Amino acid sequence: MRKSQSTSAYDRMVRLLARRDHSRMELRQKLSKWEHPSEEIDDVIARAEDCGWLKDERLLAERESERLSRQGKSASQIRQWLRKRGLPEARTSNEESETIAILKVIERAWPRLLRSAHKAHSKNQKARQTLEGELKLRLHRLLMARGFSGPPVSKAIQAAIVQFRSEV
Repeated sequence: MRKSQSTSAYDRMVRLLARRDHSRMELRQKLSKWEHPSEEIDDVIARAEDCGWLKDERLLAERESERLSRQGKSASQIRQWLRKRGLPEARTSNEESETIAILKVIERAWPRLLRSAHKAHSKNQKARQTLEGELKLRLHRLLMARGFSGPPVSKAIQAAIVQFRSEV
């Protein structure tokens, strides 16, 4: 992208902040894409801080962490998102909210998982793996691939299997 002669770094920063809160690193990256000099970018960010337009990065990280958690993102996905935007790591999410996020993921993937477990189980009837075991394995793989791990995964899988038993 190239710098437009009529748009200053200050004007761009105001437009960016009008849409949503940004971290200092995000502002610096976005303004740099428009080829504004780094001194001008530093001055603009300092001016925004003086005016009180930039939020405390810990509060911004907490808010974004909560938003991403409600979307069903794992703790590692949230950490990666925060790191990419130059925000500090938010307080670690408690086990209960992590379990809720995991259950949301399972709920969305349940029909597909059940079909694939039935299909795999019916192909190999002689295998020691029961349908329930096949389902546990597939749930575990899904959740690990999404960045979930530890006790919340075990609790969520057990809850899903209990639900599965009541459906059958």
